[in-house]
Amino acid sequence: MDDGDVFIEAEGGVFTSLSETPYASEDELQSLLERNAGLLGGRQMDMADPVRFVLVKREPGVPADQHGGDRWSIDHVFLDQRAVPTIVEVKRSSDTRIRREVVGQMLDYAANAVAYWPSTRLRTDFEETCAARGEDPVTLIAALIDRDGDTAPDRVAAEVEDYWERVSANLQAGRLRLLFVADAIPAELRRIVEFLNERMTQTDVLAIEVRNYTGDGVRVVAPRVLGATSASERTKGSAPGPKKDVAILLEEAPAVVREACDLLDAWAADVGLVAWNHGQGRRYAWEEGDAPLVYLYPGRRSVELDFTRITDDVGEGLRRVLFGMVGKELTDKFPTVPCADLVASWDRLRADVLGPHLEATRRS
Repeated sequence: MDDGDVFIEAEGGVFTSLSETPYASEDELQSLLERNAGLLGGRQMDMADPVRFVLVKREPGVPADQHGGDRWSIDHVFLDQRAVPTIVEVKRSSDTRIRREVVGQMLDYAANAVAYWPSTRLRTDFEETCAARGEDPVTLIAALIDRDGDTAPDRVAAEVEDYWERVSANLQAGRLRLLFVADAIPAELRRIVEFLNERMTQTDVLAIEVRNYTGDGVRVVAPRVLGATSASERTKGSAPGPKKDVAILLEEAPAVVREACDLLDAWAADVGLVAWNHGQGRRYAWEEGDAPLVYLYPGRRSVELDFTRITDDVGEGLRRVLFGMVGKELTDKFPTVPCADLVASWDRLRADVLGPHLEATRRS
């Protein structure tokens, strides 16, 4: 058996020797990531709930001021199931800029993206990428966020809209992930990445080695995530674990969320509805298993109403009342109310929204 870096066992116990092979160009590695987001090592980032990525765009532009044109071009931007924007900068280890200059580049990109990207920029880029690939953007986001199985089109659309709102909120708050990707990460860059990751509370900074091995017509590409230290885990808190049930989410939620749940439970018992837990939310309907009238999501700290079975004019009137409570635009079919607003305006909500909603649904 020849010397090599990696060995693959074939049928009959015969091993094929593979040797590490440099990428022909930076573009080759960029193209691999564009086609295979799994090479970013999402499972290594969080073993309990692996990070899943979708490509927003390859080489999107970033402006340097509010009204100027794009000044820089990022190698890739991805999103994950938690609505966190991920900026990727790719270099080969043979490029001398990988040791220091790339760090300045990345920080320029991140700072100006947070400051000057409009909230619609990522969504427009993503939809353009989907169109070029012949894919449906709503279907891809619905699959990414791993919904609880409800496939009603209006409901899917509402959850996708909620996802994009969270993307915008994360971008504005600087909740990002910055990834330096190369065939090999120099020690100097690794230490800078660890330093930044330990001290940046809102932003994850990581390096990804994507080693390339070839031999005898076989290719193996192996990612390795670097930069997460025990100090950075203490700074940011432990990574999200497996999905929690509603009871645990309620225990961990602020008191106002539990108060909202108590109010809804008492109201449901009063008017003859049943309440049960399903997926990540609590549902309120005429019978368990029916389409719910109201959803409570402890993890999101919000309550959602289902207006799909009432007329448009009734729904519009109820939305006007809700707008006066929450002060923001609401989706037509699944308007959402923060738990804090529900508790603060409970008497009005019950009398002017939940009561008429119930009656309109009963008549439908």
